[in-house]
Amino acid sequence: MNLKPWKVNPDFIPQQDFHKGYWLSVNEPNPWYYFFPADRSFKLPSNPKFYETVDKDLVETVKLLHNRGIPTTPSCTGHFYDSDHYAKIYKKLESNAKKIVSEGIILQNSETGTKYFYRNNRYRLPWDVEFFVSKSLEYQIIGVLGFLDFDKKLISPLDPRFETQHEKGITLVFERSDNQKDKSSKWNELCEVLNDYLLL
Repeated sequence: MNLKPWKVNPDFIPQQDFHKGYWLSVNEPNPWYYFFPADRSFKLPSNPKFYETVDKDLVETVKLLHNRGIPTTPSCTGHFYDSDHYAKIYKKLESNAKKIVSEGIILQNSETGTKYFYRNNRYRLPWDVEFFVSKSLEYQIIGVLGFLDFDKKLISPLDPRFETQHEKGITLVFERSDNQKDKSSKWNELCEVLNDYLLL
């Protein structure tokens, strides 16, 4: 399937908007995800390799919710990579940009496994390497996990211990710890709280 060329976006999408579209990636180590904005619904993932794409601190919680029949939305645990990591990603993005302009690339939806062909002769990266690395170091820290919660039952046991937001039947949980130990601990706490609540 071809994607509308003007919609695929490699830029920094606010974490509170992660659920407002689809995330697509090239099949490569440490991929950067391209965002395709769209009104969408959520269901359990059909891709058997989906959990390989979920950050490790979120896998247990995501599986817990899915086993209870509760779909999750696009998530990120939050990271603490250094500038060299993002400089290498930028080089990959530059290489992919050249392919997008010429022969095209294949992007994959991790939720479904569906692959899309994308080519756009007007495609350009929206930043230079210095801005990309600087922005990435700031942007990476905030983590988010969303899940369907139409009646707000799942958000109730989370307040006030977690930063939450509810919008159009979706509960979002944000995590802003400034070090890996505290971040992992907070995500583990979320899993325990949800597990205890779902066992009632």
